[in-house]
Amino acid sequence: MEILPPVKLQPPRLAVLTAEVVPDPKLPAATHQQLKQHVSNLSTWVKSLSPGGALTHSKSGDVLLVQLPQAHQALRVALLLRLNLFTTFDRQADLRVAIGLGDDKPSGSKPAGANPQDSSGSAHARSNRTLEFIKTQKQALLGLSCGSILLDQHWRMLLRYLDHNLRANTRGQAEAVLGLLQHREMRDIGQLYNVSKQAIQQRATGAKWPLVEAHVEFFESLFGPRPATSPEEDTPAHSA
Repeated sequence: MEILPPVKLQPPRLAVLTAEVVPDPKLPAATHQQLKQHVSNLSTWVKSLSPGGALTHSKSGDVLLVQLPQAHQALRVALLLRLNLFTTFDRQADLRVAIGLGDDKPSGSKPAGANPQDSSGSAHARSNRTLEFIKTQKQALLGLSCGSILLDQHWRMLLRYLDHNLRANTRGQAEAVLGLLQHREMRDIGQLYNVSKQAIQQRATGAKWPLVEAHVEFFESLFGPRPATSPEEDTPAHSA
């Protein structure tokens, strides 16, 4: 699928995702404990999603911090984390996720129970500020700050669309998108949930997968590594 050509930006060195668990108010106490345990076990999964990725969580289990040296994968990982909770707890749990991009170096792991938000650096600061902003606005559970006011405003609208679309998904549609975002084949996703490939195709269509995929790919092209240029491309042309 073709997407818009990337804007010339200096690729960020780090993405920080600060996330808060948003459970259904009617979630039973026993299920709430299962949710906390599930969140504490997500760190291994995050490492498998993005090379060098690291996840820490607060002692209460309701605040997460994800550091991604592969910063361009931030939106994909944010959606995957939300879909993971969405499908595991049958739409009774979600995440409010704020993405901050910056030139920080990944920091070391924090002691167990430490507040994940007690970190320094531009990516951490942008992520924390964005989390407070989206909590105040109450318009979406996704937010981004990359240091460019223009791009932040642009992505605010795109992320509101993605957020609205995700929350409208059925569990089956969310399961299809969860698999597709991990580059799985529809046949394999169908086998995982014991349904046909055709059923997964229908669910992906209902979830507007092509548009979700286009948003994620545009984000990755915009903030991803730039391809190497030849000396000829870097040298201005001279008039004859």
